[in-house]
Amino acid sequence: MSMRFTKKDRQDIIDDYLNQTGRNSYVPSEFVDWLRNQTDHKVYNLFFGASDEEMADKHRENMARQFVTGLRIKINISEIPKPSKIENLKVEVVDVPSLISPINNRANGGGYVSVDVKETDTMTELALQALRDLKSWQKRYLGTCSLLNVDVSEIDSILDELKAKTVKEEAA
Repeated sequence: MSMRFTKKDRQDIIDDYLNQTGRNSYVPSEFVDWLRNQTDHKVYNLFFGASDEEMADKHRENMARQFVTGLRIKINISEIPKPSKIENLKVEVVDVPSLISPINNRANGGGYVSVDVKETDTMTELALQALRDLKSWQKRYLGTCSLLNVDVSEIDSILDELKAKTVKEEAA
């Protein structure tokens, strides 16, 4: 049942639906109701190609994914300069996900792993996910920021730094 549609495919499908129904807004429940009788439609099997029990299980899996999305842990980072003086103590609190779903394992059913900020693979994965999400944000909102005269010129340098962090260093 795994079918992939590009953004253009999905946009064309929604545009076609709106044209066929004469609607000027997309309401997901109305789209599903309309699609129910469109058995030859290219996305029919995506929505109705499995039993209700299978679809309910997939929905429960998605709910379980959403259940852990956004969980965060706070980490205290202390830096004690030498010679040690209490007034020079620097403490920073950062917020990171408590669980992540490694991108390379998602096609195999995935799963979530606990974040360990002292572990190189975890940090590389966090950098990769940050890179993907920031690229997505940039693609989605760059035009809006431009229209609003909001300077986002630093994003490209941030993306470059993140990309550098996604390359695993070879063992010497």
